[in-house]
Amino acid sequence: MAGKSLIWNSLLWALTGATFLPSDNRPWKSYKKCGYRTGFETIDEPAFSPSESGRKPNTKIYNGRGIFTKGEWPWFASILESGTESFIDPRVKCMGVLINCNTVLTTAACGKTVSKGDQVKIGSPVAENSTVDRKVSQVVIHPGFTTTHKEHTVHYNNVAVLFVDSPVSDDILYEENMVSPVCMTEDASFLTSKCWALGVTTSPGSTSPPYLSTAVQLDVERQSLKYCNAFGYGGELDKDQHACIKAKWSSENQGFCNLADNGAPVVCKRDNSQNEFFLLGMYSFSEGCTTFPRPAIFQKTDFLDEWIQKTILKNQKCSCVPPRPGPRLDVQPDMCCLNFAYNSGMKECCGGKLIERDSSLECCSGVPYDSNSHRCSSNDGSIVKL
Repeated sequence: MAGKSLIWNSLLWALTGATFLPSDNRPWKSYKKCGYRTGFETIDEPAFSPSESGRKPNTKIYNGRGIFTKGEWPWFASILESGTESFIDPRVKCMGVLINCNTVLTTAACGKTVSKGDQVKIGSPVAENSTVDRKVSQVVIHPGFTTTHKEHTVHYNNVAVLFVDSPVSDDILYEENMVSPVCMTEDASFLTSKCWALGVTTSPGSTSPPYLSTAVQLDVERQSLKYCNAFGYGGELDKDQHACIKAKWSSENQGFCNLADNGAPVVCKRDNSQNEFFLLGMYSFSEGCTTFPRPAIFQKTDFLDEWIQKTILKNQKCSCVPPRPGPRLDVQPDMCCLNFAYNSGMKECCGGKLIERDSSLECCSGVPYDSNSHRCSSNDGSIVKL
């Protein structure tokens, strides 16, 4: 019966383009498509008119557009200083991004400041009922995290996994698509445009963390490492580790200045999708305000995807809801895909969806496609009809 169901799901996907459900042994409500925003059109415009561009820089994203709508960025996560968890007076330690129902990804530099019991707000923090609030239950920092201090402070393997005390899928905001995970990928080469940095502004006079903050977004572009090296990094950057990010609308005097949004994500929309966002990286370091505006360096996450997934699986944080009763394959899983453990010899994780390796479905930059009727373009990751 399970085999027939799989064949039917594969045929349905190929014929209709519908989402390929990844599992026969979980209730359908437990599966959540990653990287999807309900009812939002992508904004791609300067944040302020020229008459407003004279605002003074603060120590976070400068001249970012405010996030004012519930569910606008459902994977937005902020870790708060203990005792300041109220909506009126939140003080942000650092940032992160939701990658499955009980896991927040952030930087190792952020993870070193986080303690068990700290509150995490997940979802666009625009009102008291717009986020799912959870407590940190465990912090796992990449063992290879290192920092060099040559001409600049440069981080490597700057990533940490935060597990929360209960899954966000237990909350109504999850069912309403106000809170959901961003898509992950093991190859971010196709994420080159249509990108946004998500962070927070700083209250006046706030010069060190924690910060009294308001959520903001900033249209950004990915540049070559050569571009960032021209600003004095002197070849210290690594193409596997680092992404060079600059503000898109330089005429608006936007950018990063002593960015305090440690762990703030930059997400990009897949070019040939309607509304599917992937994580490119998390803020790692930038120059001081005296040299503003300059690009910022983000820790790429595709290079570390295998460690991230194995860390989730090792800590048994994959399955967020009990599977429904019934027979299951007695195969030891060795990887994790969103909320579901799987055997990598039999299945493949593709943008948060599981596909069978012996089926006609293949993965193209995080999107499943039927190889009998389409092919994956090696140039831009688009799916082309045969």
